[in-house]
Amino acid sequence: MVCSHHFPSYLLLVIVILATSGGGCHQDQSAALLRLRASFRFPDRDSNFSFDGRTLLPWKVDTSCCTWDGVTCDGTSGHVTALDLSRLFISGNLISSDIFELTSLRSLSLAFNNFDANPWPNRGFEKLTELKYLDLSYSGLSGALPVENGQLSNLVALNLSGLDLKNLSLHTLIDSLGNLQELHLEEVNISVSPSDLAHASSTNTTSGLKELTMRWCKITSGRLDTVLTKLPFLSTLILDDTNISGPTPVPEHFADFSSLAVLKLYNCGLTGTFPSWIFRIKSLMSLDVSGNENLCGELPEFIQGSALQGSILDLDLSSNNIGGHIPDWIWGIGSVALNLSHNSFTSVNTNLSNTSIRDFDLHSNKIEGALPLPPWGTYRVDYSNNHFNSSIMPEFWSRISSATSLSLANNSLIGEVSHLICRATYIEVLDLSFNSFSGLIPPCLLKHNERLEILNLRELQVLDLSSNSFNGSIPARFLKQFKAMMVISPGAPSMYVEIIATSSGARNNTVYRPYYRESVTVSLKGQETTLVQILSVFMYIDLSNNNFMGVIPNAIGDLKFLKQLNLSRNSFTGEIPPRIANMLQLESLDLSYNQLSGEIPPEMAAMSFLEVLNLSYNHLSGMIPQSSQFLTFPNTSFLGNDRLCGKPLARLCETNHAPSAAATPGSSKELNWEFLSVEVGVVSGLAIVAATMLLWGNGRGWVYWHVDKFWLQVLQPWICRRRR
Repeated sequence: MVCSHHFPSYLLLVIVILATSGGGCHQDQSAALLRLRASFRFPDRDSNFSFDGRTLLPWKVDTSCCTWDGVTCDGTSGHVTALDLSRLFISGNLISSDIFELTSLRSLSLAFNNFDANPWPNRGFEKLTELKYLDLSYSGLSGALPVENGQLSNLVALNLSGLDLKNLSLHTLIDSLGNLQELHLEEVNISVSPSDLAHASSTNTTSGLKELTMRWCKITSGRLDTVLTKLPFLSTLILDDTNISGPTPVPEHFADFSSLAVLKLYNCGLTGTFPSWIFRIKSLMSLDVSGNENLCGELPEFIQGSALQGSILDLDLSSNNIGGHIPDWIWGIGSVALNLSHNSFTSVNTNLSNTSIRDFDLHSNKIEGALPLPPWGTYRVDYSNNHFNSSIMPEFWSRISSATSLSLANNSLIGEVSHLICRATYIEVLDLSFNSFSGLIPPCLLKHNERLEILNLRELQVLDLSSNSFNGSIPARFLKQFKAMMVISPGAPSMYVEIIATSSGARNNTVYRPYYRESVTVSLKGQETTLVQILSVFMYIDLSNNNFMGVIPNAIGDLKFLKQLNLSRNSFTGEIPPRIANMLQLESLDLSYNQLSGEIPPEMAAMSFLEVLNLSYNHLSGMIPQSSQFLTFPNTSFLGNDRLCGKPLARLCETNHAPSAAATPGSSKELNWEFLSVEVGVVSGLAIVAATMLLWGNGRGWVYWHVDKFWLQVLQPWICRRRR
């Protein structure tokens, strides 16, 4: 009974022992790895070296090398099959032959290290007959890779990016590695001269290469198309920022290739007319021919045998010089993201309903006429910087109900903004600036409808209605809708990432992401700038250059995380609301060219983040707060207010006009309930304790007992120690 009871456990133990012993590391390979590691120099973590890589864990001599960090073994034979020493920033010489003792290697990565620009070992690679994946990118190695004589002939994927390869011959490399399917060459000098073509024709006519990446390369001689003609099985071709300086390097017979799915020719220096035959490549799913400013011409009205039968999900033709009419066939190619910005298009169909586009960018063209109706369900629409000159059809607002971003800025649009805009409940960026809109802001934006819940602009972070003809007042309930400007969601980034001075429109070919933030041009701190990739903490309101009137609501102070506020060039009256000082994150405030009166609230002296202030050309009076923050503003911030006095103005205040003391935010004439509630809570708590002691005998005894216990255990020993 005992034996039969324990037999399964013993059997399991035997199986475990056999399994672990059968796949153990070979001693000669273990020794070779240890010698290899000993020849390396690793960065000193305690120095000032900026280390952005990973750390190689110790290799213990008394353990199997199959358990070592970066080492992978075959489970049956125990031979080392993969070695990953990438991103360790190793320095030193790679002259040891120990790496070639790992003859069963199938994958080797030495990427992102700092080897001392050593040439390749002349011998050794012929031993690695099973090697299929080799990544030497940005490793610091140099010289010509030994690919002749059958070395590395079994490679499937090769990455030589960032290396000094001594004018690598692309023809020789492709022809010598007949099994290669992936080739990554970024930031290298490449020769594709015709002299290599004779050698190529004597070996392989075509190659099985499927993916070729050549970003930021320099072609030292020859024409790239002489190589591409022999790659009929390519599925991905990326030539971004590789200066071709001429017509498209892709041969026209690529249209007959059945596998090309990704073609990227961004900023390649392409010239001449746009190669419309590209749309005949029926397998295309992503096409980027942007950033070639000398690429001109028009898109054809119809392309026979075009990719209409396929689906180009991502099409980017931005930042070229393509003009004329945007043909109707482009709406039927299945694109999800379509970027035609920064071109010279002049017209477009006004109804784009039958299309799958979700990210639609037409900004910075020369399109005239009526505003086109965007596709249903679009989440980003940018029609800014064109010549649209019509009123907006009501159906337009219905079609953007799912949009997170809408920009119609810098056109000549007229009429009123429909109340249907409130159906866009996910909107985060709204820019209607520099048009000729008139009338009131839609009433639904000015009140909260509990029954329909048609207004939920809680995520709105950029509101730009500047330079129109809107009129009316701004009720407090309008400002209370901007919940995203009152609180910061957990984990939100602390600032926006980049500011670029605006001279011309910035290229924007960003593909949609769930938390996408695009670039937007705003008047920031007195200067027109472009914010690139707005993160979720940036808050901006610009209602300048309209016909708004009435008082500025005190509720403006509830937008505590607002960064920029511009209400200039309107007809606001009354005093500056004291609660504006609650906006402690505010960096720029412009209230110039209004009809404001009264004194500058002394509470504003506490706005320590305020860098730009413009209160000029109002009817303000009294003494300018003399805090350190206000003393940094120039006198131009206060000009045009005849009754203002004190620094930085030259006008001195009368002796009987005492300077206003700097108060804390919320210490205005109205009660600040946020601070008052804390005080009320403390007083109430003390009152409850006092009432308990006076009115309840047992309670009084309980309090006395705890006070005595605190005295005996804490205060009395402490007093005794002090006396010693």
